[in-house]
Amino acid sequence: LGDLELAAQMLRRALDLDDSRWKTMLRLGRVQADSGELEEARGSFQRAMNLAPYKPEVLDTIGLFYLQLGNPDFAIKSFAQALRVEPANQAIRYHLAEAVLASGGDLDEARPHLEQIIEETPDSGWAERARAVLAGRHSPTPGADE
Repeated sequence: LGDLELAAQMLRRALDLDDSRWKTMLRLGRVQADSGELEEARGSFQRAMNLAPYKPEVLDTIGLFYLQLGNPDFAIKSFAQALRVEPANQAIRYHLAEAVLASGGDLDEARPHLEQIIEETPDSGWAERARAVLAGRHSPTPGADE
């Protein structure tokens, strides 16, 4: 068995024991998405959302999934909802900026999110990425910085 297939198998076994575990469901969805099992991943992410609808980690992961699928508008909604719950989360804020740019928005639309990251956490890796985007040295690749 490949590593992803083995991981999926182990996560399914854990869910057989307790399918109310949203973190396990989220991990399974990630493994399924990485394996190209997109419909299965969508179902796992939906179950995680049903179990933990206000968890920023769930909303962020679902946003990244939809960004990967080329649906930045849905991703924007998911990231924005996650930021309402956890406004200081710079990873989610960066992902929101990625989605804005991926949706065809220009840098001016993403700028407030990127500048807020730099202002609130100037020495972080997220701030470094935000500076690179603002300086035109880096074009964010949706979902690359999960």
